[in-house]
Amino acid sequence: MAEGQWYYTENGQPAGPVSFYQLQQKADAGNLLRTDFVWTEGQAEWKAAGEIAGLFSPGGPSAHRPPAVPTAPAGGGGELVMPASPPRDPTVMAILSLVLPGLGQVVLGQTVKGVVLFLLFLGVWFSTACFGGAAVAIAAIIDAYQIATRLKRGQPVGHWEFF
Repeated sequence: MAEGQWYYTENGQPAGPVSFYQLQQKADAGNLLRTDFVWTEGQAEWKAAGEIAGLFSPGGPSAHRPPAVPTAPAGGGGELVMPASPPRDPTVMAILSLVLPGLGQVVLGQTVKGVVLFLLFLGVWFSTACFGGAAVAIAAIIDAYQIATRLKRGQPVGHWEFF
C-alpha cells in the first residue's frame, strides 16, 4: 500500500500527488497531522492519516524533533535524484541498460554515472576482447533495476549511488 502516488489534504483542499516517502517526510516535519486525510489508488475513500500504517514515526512530530531534511544517502554523493511522477518501471530501466549500458541510469536522472558506465563498458569491452564488458553490462543492468525500484518506492537516491 505504500507504493504509488498519494494525495493529502492541506488547508482543507486536496494536494499531491506525492510518494509515500514524501508523505512520511511531511508527517515527520509536522506538516501532515494524524487528523488530515490521505488517499491513494485502491482506497475506497479518504482516510485519516493516523490510520495509515507506517506513515507516522513512533512519537511523531509531537516528540519535538527537528524536521527531517533529506540528505544524500551514504555513498550517494551530492544532490539527490527525486522520484519521478509517474515512476519509471524497473524492468524497462534494466532493458535500457541491456541495450546500452548506462542508458537506464541516464533516464533515471543519474546522467554522469550512466555516461561513465558506458565509457567504462567500452574501455573494458575492447581491452578484454568482450569478456570484461559483459561484467560491466550486467552490473549496469542490476543497478538500473535496483535504483528504479527504490525511486518507485518514493526513496530519493544520490547521483552516484549504486544498487
